[in-house]
Amino acid sequence: GPVTVVLLKKKNVSPLLTAGSEKIGVRIPDNKIALRIINRFGPITCTSANIHKGKNPVDVETAKKQLDDNIQLYIDDGKCKYSKPSTVVDVSDGKIKILRKGVEWIKK
Repeated sequence: GPVTVVLLKKKNVSPLLTAGSEKIGVRIPDNKIALRIINRFGPITCTSANIHKGKNPVDVETAKKQLDDNIQLYIDDGKCKYSKPSTVVDVSDGKIKILRKGVEWIKK
C-alpha cells in the first residue's frame, strides 16, 4: 500500500536484509497479484523498483529502462495504482517520524 513503516528489526532478521541497520521497512502491497504471491509463498524482500534517486516507475516498461537486465522476472499488471512513492513513517523509537511524504500524505 501507500505507507511504509520503519521498525526495529528482530534478532532473527538477517543483517543482509537491512544492510547492517537495526531497522527494517515493512510495506503491505495494495496489489492483488503481489498479495496472492505473498499468501502462497510467504513474505517477499526487495528494494525499490528504481535506481537510487531515479524516477519512480509507474509501469513495467519504465522499470525495465532503469533496471535493464538486472532483474530476472517482471510481472506486468498494467500501470501502478499510485503514481507517487509511499509515505515512509519511522516508529522505531516509539515516536512517529515522517521520513518521506508520499502518496497517502498528499491525499490528506
